[in-house]
Amino acid sequence: MMELQTLILNSIVSDETFCRKVLPHLKPEYFEEQSHRSTYELITDFISRFNTLPNATALEIEFFKSKHANSSSSTEILQTISSLQNGAPEKTDPEWLV
Repeated sequence: MMELQTLILNSIVSDETFCRKVLPHLKPEYFEEQSHRSTYELITDFISRFNTLPNATALEIEFFKSKHANSSSSTEILQTISSLQNGAPEKTDPEWLV
């Protein structure tokens, strides 16, 4: 079972309807772990620039171009990005997450 923060991030990158519904209401400070917070920022920056959902490869490229690549939590951020794209996301009712 995924933890809630990872589940939310996974749903953002894999379900455009969910993403468009919750993104205006989420803030980086809602994510407790620095790796989740940084991953969220990478996702929102990507969506703002390209108006599409990122895949793991795109997030990794954005990560290496960002300020996060040199942070002390860079390994954890890459692990979080990797965990978002490991196979199909768990089936979760989006209404439950909202």
